[in-house]
Amino acid sequence: MELLYYLTVPAIASVVYGGLAILKVLTRDNLKVKKFLPVIAGSLGAILGLVIFLALPELMSTGSVFVALFKGASSGLAATGSHQILKQLSKHRDNKEGEGGKETGAENGDSVG
Repeated sequence: MELLYYLTVPAIASVVYGGLAILKVLTRDNLKVKKFLPVIAGSLGAILGLVIFLALPELMSTGSVFVALFKGASSGLAATGSHQILKQLSKHRDNKEGEGGKETGAENGDSVG
């Protein structure tokens, strides 16, 4: 049971990450919804933290509802942060692959500026 205690935060983050992915597909990447994804992630994480606290309090290792809400919300926001890290790493990798055979405008004699 002690192992499950350590998996609570990653489990909440994973569920929130999957929920946000489904939401983005259902809303077809609507910009209005995308602006509120961190708020939605934090709220969904807080709700999951509260549900886990009420259903299986030994997994949250706290006696306070507020700590459970905070732990859940921070897990939800961690899902948003992990998505941004993956997004930036893939963008960086795509930029590196694209630079391989291309010349810049200055090398072609084009003026810069």
